[in-house]
Amino acid sequence: IVSHATIPECMVVFQAETAAAINLYLARSDGQIQQLTYSFFAQNPSFSPDGKSVFFEDSVDDPKTGRVLYQIFKLDLESKKVTQISNNSALDCNPSCSPDGKHLAFCTRLADPNADTSWRIYLMDINGQNRSILDTQIDTQTGTEDKNNTGTQDKINVDQLTPCWSPDGSKIAFVQTQLLKIEGFPLAFPIATAKIMDLKTKTLTKPLPGGFAVNETVWSPQGDRIAFRSHDPITDTKTIWTFTPDGSRLERITDGPDDAQPAWWPDGTKLIFARRKGKEDKKRIICLIDLKTKKVTELLSSQEASLERPQVLPIKANLAVKPDQRHSSLQKLSTQKLSTR
Repeated sequence: IVSHATIPECMVVFQAETAAAINLYLARSDGQIQQLTYSFFAQNPSFSPDGKSVFFEDSVDDPKTGRVLYQIFKLDLESKKVTQISNNSALDCNPSCSPDGKHLAFCTRLADPNADTSWRIYLMDINGQNRSILDTQIDTQTGTEDKNNTGTQDKINVDQLTPCWSPDGSKIAFVQTQLLKIEGFPLAFPIATAKIMDLKTKTLTKPLPGGFAVNETVWSPQGDRIAFRSHDPITDTKTIWTFTPDGSRLERITDGPDDAQPAWWPDGTKLIFARRKGKEDKKRIICLIDLKTKKVTELLSSQEASLERPQVLPIKANLAVKPDQRHSSLQKLSTQKLSTR
């Protein structure tokens, strides 16, 4: 028996991971929880601004080499039609749809496992055309960084991850990771920082000071804050924080021990996120935290699956999600009653 939490005037898409597969589900305020995909590796969902479609990544076989590729797809929520957006030229993942619904920001790297390449952020139209790199100071083959824009690269392996758009579509925040080599130490230390790219001026800023292991950036609907997940390597604690785009205000939101994958409630007063209750717990549940009171409420949980990557959008009056008659594993999902008013 499935009971549903009260989600006022919103719908939540999330992924459920079992030993057999990862698939997307949709939870709505009318009490429905519906399976959206029937695949093996459907994950990292992103709503279109009108709420009619969900972009996500899935695995396919490269028709030329037979290697497994991550590719970006579009799911029409009304017709259930799935369209491949990526063109099989690279590993594409973590799609993020622009506020005007015309473009996708995403992470990509070359599919050749023998190539020395890094993850970097690209943009493309929602039909897959006009792929272009976001940060031109990152060499497109090696991922090394041209810090001084001189045409020569410092040999530092740089990855750029989890892009998110500002509400007006003028900027993209993302995470940049690299290995820091310290003289006298045999090992390199991984560091991760938040970066913001102005799409008009092509200027790149680093709003936060060093010392924060930043991941999973997401911009608030009002544009005044960016949420992210931070990892303390000493205590192995993962917590969610927010900061203002200029870096002037930094605030810890959750206490852990393992909180991740934040997403904003449409009114900007709450964050939905995935949590492991204990370090030994292999499954995540989906929770909601009120930013003012810091009250955490369990929203979705399952004994059979780890529930992750929640995304939220207000329900549109003209969106009709038709019931799917195929067998669904939704019966395995359980929820707690939730009041968000």
